[in-house]
Amino acid sequence: MKENINPLEPKYNTQAVLIFFLFTFLLWVIVFYLAFPFKASSTGMLILLFSGLIMGAFVGTIAMFGTRRKTIKISFSNKEEFLDKINVFLFQVGYTKDFNTDNFLSYKPSFRAGIASGRINITLNKNEATISGAKKIIMILEKNI
Repeated sequence: MKENINPLEPKYNTQAVLIFFLFTFLLWVIVFYLAFPFKASSTGMLILLFSGLIMGAFVGTIAMFGTRRKTIKISFSNKEEFLDKINVFLFQVGYTKDFNTDNFLSYKPSFRAGIASGRINITLNKNEATISGAKKIIMILEKNI
């Protein structure tokens, strides 16, 4: 197995980072708007919005590192046996098959796999598969396949 660095593939799951940022920002603003009495003053609203931006940026940064992507190449001798192992493993970690062709498979995460996990894509060549997806899942897959 060797790691492949694809410059065209994003290093982070940008949609997940944006969702975490917006969710945290809105939640922070709503909670503090309801909890504190300074909601009527303009200074209080500025403090509220600024603190929401800071919290959103903080959680977004944490989410960015939690949703890193990785691409690896794995060699195999029997395509059907390899795909059976991949299907069983991905099912066990909470992925379901989304679509496939002769040379390409895509799996989407269920809620159990994690909302921010992102898709797993597999491109098949003659005796080699290129697998890309969430870094934590790919690292576990490397150890088990």
